[in-house]
Amino acid sequence: MRIRIDLADSWVPAAKRERTLDRLEALERRGVVERHPLQARHHLYDRIYPRADVFVMPSRAEGFGFTNIEAMSFGLPVISSRIGAIPEVIDDGLTGVLVHPGDVPALSSAMEKLVADRPLARCMGEAARAAFLARFTLERFRSGVGRIYREAIESRCAVS
Repeated sequence: MRIRIDLADSWVPAAKRERTLDRLEALERRGVVERHPLQARHHLYDRIYPRADVFVMPSRAEGFGFTNIEAMSFGLPVISSRIGAIPEVIDDGLTGVLVHPGDVPALSSAMEKLVADRPLARCMGEAARAAFLARFTLERFRSGVGRIYREAIESRCAVS
């Protein structure tokens, strides 16, 4: 099983970041984790997501977390942070695992759990795909926005 991990600039204290990087390198040496630098969208869609088993995006600040939804669209369980709107997107224990920002032991534990329990990771991935199809497709977005506009127009016309 491979977990996709990208490391970007971090707000994590230096000592904690070093422990995390050391752990990450140990997982890489075992062939469990692959690190990828920033990728072009077509490369992500054609090569990275289809080969991944889990998507990991620990974040300290996130507005909505579209990348988590993108990963869910590929049927990947998501390990992410319990911040912003992410808990509204990721159903902890069903479509992925949520950890508190900066909690390196919890992040490591979540990664190890999904690597060790492939049936659980597959089940979460299937649930993630189903949640994506039920809640986040372009058609669902268009329908929802259209409903909002119709309701606004109808309420305005009713008041006039």
